[in-house]
Amino acid sequence: MNKFMKSLKYLIINLTLIFSFQVSLFAQQNPVPPTKIGSILSEKFADASAGIKDIIAVNEKLEKEFGPQELEIKILYEKHKNLINELKRISESKGHPSISEKTLTEKINEVESAFCKLESQTKIVRSNFEKRETELFKEVYKKIAESLKVFAKEKGFVVILDSSQENNSVIIEGEMIDVTKEFIQFYNNRIKKN
Repeated sequence: MNKFMKSLKYLIINLTLIFSFQVSLFAQQNPVPPTKIGSILSEKFADASAGIKDIIAVNEKLEKEFGPQELEIKILYEKHKNLINELKRISESKGHPSISEKTLTEKINEVESAFCKLESQTKIVRSNFEKRETELFKEVYKKIAESLKVFAKEKGFVVILDSSQENNSVIIEGEMIDVTKEFIQFYNNRIKKN
């Protein structure tokens, strides 16, 4: 029996060693690469002094195109505000003999008309602005997405998350590298070359 036990013991040791060797060999063939995770703050892309030049250019173009319309809305807003103040003054003097019911009604109609014009103009400008903004940014966002993929690959990032998002519910354990400035520089240099 002693001989049998010794043989069994050697067999178990050999099987253990073979199993350990296979596990070690498998681990060497399929090493788990370190996971490199990057983080960007996309809100900084629009920074006029250090942002992505294409975004800055589009924002400037939109400002130039819609600046006059924005000014027109501000003027309509001020007119409406002044009419409301006049209406308050008139309604506070309602008992005065020089203020008739007709004058008060006319002023109310004037305020309502000014409000309708302001509201209508604001909706039109907002709609036109959103269409134009989408049109101009479509190509820029496409180039940013392509550049981000190239950047991530060149720098060895498995994923790059946008930390600007308010509802960013991804929890990362370990180090996350902020690459915002580096990516902006990468993008601007890449576009300059093309």
